[in-house]
Amino acid sequence: MPAVPFESARFVPPDCTLLELPRKTRDREEVMTPNDRKSLAKAGAYMGLAFILPIAMYAGYWAGDRLDQHFQTRFWYVIGILVGFAAGLYELIRQSNRIERRKE
Repeated sequence: MPAVPFESARFVPPDCTLLELPRKTRDREEVMTPNDRKSLAKAGAYMGLAFILPIAMYAGYWAGDRLDQHFQTRFWYVIGILVGFAAGLYELIRQSNRIERRKE
């Protein structure tokens, strides 16, 4: 199979050339209003909230598992998951209230 030059391997829509692509992208950015940017910033902040609860629960599980290994027991990991869930839920509510309080 012949080698394809890097420039020809790019996808170019049929109605424009490579030289027109940056200008079209620039025009699209100029069309965004400040309100659109605030909405996108809020959406990005809300997407970050999706990681809070699972990470807090895993951290609780990890800490409980370490306690189980240290004390040779088998119940601390459940307590750790519950504490992690409560802490994650608290942080989730706190962060979502903070996002909503931002000036629009």
